[in-house]
Amino acid sequence: MIDEFFKIRIKVIGLNQSKIYKVLRSKNIEISKISKQDYKTLYFNINGRNKQKCLQYLSNLCYTTTVEKNYGFFWLLEFTKKRLGFCIGSIIFFIIILASNFFVWNVEVYSSEKISTAEIKLALQNSGIKSGTLISAVDIEKTEQFLLKKFSNISFASVIKKGSTIIVNVY
Repeated sequence: MIDEFFKIRIKVIGLNQSKIYKVLRSKNIEISKISKQDYKTLYFNINGRNKQKCLQYLSNLCYTTTVEKNYGFFWLLEFTKKRLGFCIGSIIFFIIILASNFFVWNVEVYSSEKISTAEIKLALQNSGIKSGTLISAVDIEKTEQFLLKKFSNISFASVIKKGSTIIVNVY
């Protein structure tokens, strides 16, 4: 099963193709999925670790060889060689997405009609809880106690961290 991730499809053009099989078997190169397109074109898969050895033997026998397709890990290597900018951009994108999860991006406030949400948001901003703050810097218990002390007409305050959002319930 693991060997399927390291296969390479080879195209060989030349006559006397039975010789190819005999030579490669004598050199301990395993061949699989052999198919013939016409009388002088042959396709087969080999393990990627034997690629250089196989191509060397076939060129010594005066066959025209090309690598038709890479599978698994070798395909990934070829893809990254051809599209290096795309791969670097993808890596930077994922790093930015991962890093953005460490910050507060939204503060939602739910309150009763006694206190406006704007007052609570202003008090939270003054205490350091706003968009762009590290989520690990937000202490839930201290924030709840701060809200209870700041506003005398509330009886309940809860702060919840949910993803990159801080949800504040005040009643």
